[in-house]
Amino acid sequence: MADDNSVNSVVENPLHIDIILHHIFGFLSDADVSSAGFVCKQWGTVASLVRCHKRHDNKRSLRVLSLDDVLATPLYTLANQVGLHVGEYTMAEAEEIPWMLARAEYLTSAEIQSLSEVDDAGSASAIEMKCPIDLVIGQGPVENTLAAYAVVADCHLKFLLPVPFLLCFNFSEIRIEDMNLKLPEHSRLEDRQCADRSPLWRKYQLLSTVPEVDELRLEELVSEMAELPRTLSEAVHTEENGTTASVESIEVRGEVEEFWNELVIQRPIEGDTEIYANEVDKIFGFESSYTDILDLQPPERYALYRTGVPVQEMRVLLAPLLDYFSHHAP
Repeated sequence: MADDNSVNSVVENPLHIDIILHHIFGFLSDADVSSAGFVCKQWGTVASLVRCHKRHDNKRSLRVLSLDDVLATPLYTLANQVGLHVGEYTMAEAEEIPWMLARAEYLTSAEIQSLSEVDDAGSASAIEMKCPIDLVIGQGPVENTLAAYAVVADCHLKFLLPVPFLLCFNFSEIRIEDMNLKLPEHSRLEDRQCADRSPLWRKYQLLSTVPEVDELRLEELVSEMAELPRTLSEAVHTEENGTTASVESIEVRGEVEEFWNELVIQRPIEGDTEIYANEVDKIFGFESSYTDILDLQPPERYALYRTGVPVQEMRVLLAPLLDYFSHHAP
């Protein structure tokens, strides 16, 4: 049994738990260690669970698992808008482009402590080793998101930890209630559209366990964040010639050709129907040139926005966490 000094050392520095556990397993025979391999792994998870309770500059340090990330929008929004410190942001089976976008944010933002990835999101053990996780966000197939969420929730329950929050986006034509899936307890389904908060018109279905706040409090939380454009005119206005967009909303119809060729910004003075890539970044709530990576051409950058939601909408979904963690210290 660990003495008082050992316990105090863990309180002061959670990393000391690794040393204590190593000392304990040092008394086991080779056969015992071999047969207890899974137990050892679980003890390693315990070490990470203890480390998670550290705070960053008196703010809660959030750990996030993001599946099917397209533009690293949750990471960007948490760091630049919501203002919650991201202790670890894990991307499951991330493609090269979202990984590069997330890495750029990680390198430039003081609000991001660690960035990692899971190559096999279908592996329960790979996801378990990333626990504890405060928030699971899925923007791809609903069944994949719920499977990963179930693994995290089960792991947390083993160690009597709070169940993580969930944001599961459904952009498919099949509704979640028709998918014959077991939904998390206390979850709620919402039909939402981005047009209420941003220049982008997009309908989607959301499965969420994030705490609800009343509309007045939500507006208050969002008003304290950095201002973002809510119309195309605000997003595309140029100081050089004063021209603005004449179209007030655009609709994503699933195909990038329809999106950009049928509903594009009309420039009254220039008579030009081309929408510029840097302006698209601003329309979606990012900094200009956010997607200017890997020598991508404008059509390739436009295509990145075929899925996901803009920052204006994402911050509304994440804002209740700011309110929750301000009243629930770890």
